[in-house]
Amino acid sequence: MMTIDSTLFQSLKSGDPAAYGQVYKTCYRSAASAVLNNGGTATDAEDLFQEALYVLVKNLQNPAFEIKAQVGTWLYGVMRNLWLKRLRDSGKELPVEDEKIKALADVPEESAIEILENLREREAKYANVIRAIEQTGEECREVILQAYYNETPDDKIAEMLGYTYNFVRVKRHRCMGKLREILGI
Repeated sequence: MMTIDSTLFQSLKSGDPAAYGQVYKTCYRSAASAVLNNGGTATDAEDLFQEALYVLVKNLQNPAFEIKAQVGTWLYGVMRNLWLKRLRDSGKELPVEDEKIKALADVPEESAIEILENLREREAKYANVIRAIEQTGEECREVILQAYYNETPDDKIAEMLGYTYNFVRVKRHRCMGKLREILGI
């Protein structure tokens, strides 16, 4: 992630395409998770990233503006707020995390930034696990999701999938080994 960098900010203010490219390259994926992990599409994430960049550049024009976080963390917070506002305005159900974000209004800025960074990291880890589960294959994905997400006992999984109880136990163990290997743990 980028750190607070006055040269980068000057380049953004002046409209330097390389500065925008640097911000996009280093910050987009993590900032986009604020939208993608809360029911948004890639197009929604791209639109809101552009809006968040616009807000950043507009704020940089104000000499009193001070950013106390990494650029990626700041953009993540702006994108998350824009996305939640869009969900509220459209009448869609807000994610449970929205209540936590609302609670941040009364928290000192430094603490709120730390909380947002932790939330962003947790969402990124969750997205990595989901991608890894998808890579294990259809059969493993089904066994893992039934066993760990739905908390379905092995005998019920065996019944649902038409396998024996012992096969499901061995399959679950092997699939979790495959998942750990993909995740590198």
